[in-house]
Amino acid sequence: MAAINPDQNFMLKALDESVRWAGVHLTSYENFFQDKFSLLVLAFLVLLIALGMVGMAFYPLEKAVQDGSTPPVNPEKQVDASTPLHKQVRIPEKYRAIFIQTMEEDLSVLSHALAEGRLRAVLAMLHRMHGALAALGINDFAERCAALERDGRLGGLNEEIAGEINALASDLTRMLRWQ
Repeated sequence: MAAINPDQNFMLKALDESVRWAGVHLTSYENFFQDKFSLLVLAFLVLLIALGMVGMAFYPLEKAVQDGSTPPVNPEKQVDASTPLHKQVRIPEKYRAIFIQTMEEDLSVLSHALAEGRLRAVLAMLHRMHGALAALGINDFAERCAALERDGRLGGLNEEIAGEINALASDLTRMLRWQ
C-alpha cells in the first residue's frame, strides 16, 4: 500500500468533513422546508407552463370557431344528393395519404381473406375499416362495414354477404381513386 503524506491525510480529512457536513445539511429540518418550498414553486411553474401550452394548442381552434372558418363536421351532408356517394366523401388533407395507403392494404387483405373463406380475417378487416372510416366521419361506409361485420358474425360467410362485401370493396376503391 502506498504511503500517505501529511498533505494527503489533511485533504482526506477535509473531504470526509465535507461529506459529513453535506449529509447533515441535507437532513436538517430548515433545509427540508426550503427544499420543499422550492419543489412546490417548481411544480407550480411546471403546471403554469403546461397550461400555457394547452392554451396555445386550443387557441387556434377557438379563433377558427369565432371566425366561422372551421370545416364542416359532416361534409357529406353539404353535397347534392344526386352526386354519387364516393364523390361526396372529403378526406382531410393531413390524413389523406395514410388513409388511402392503409385502406388499399386493408381492401387487399379483405379480398384475399374473402377468396380463401377465412371468416375471422374478413371480420377483422371489416372491423378495422369501420374504425378508420368512422374516425374520419365517413359514416355511410362505416355503417356498411359494421353491418356486414355483424351479419358475418351471425350468419357466417354466405354468398349474399360475400357479394355485399365485394360491393362495399368496389365502392371504397372508387372513393379512394377519386381522392
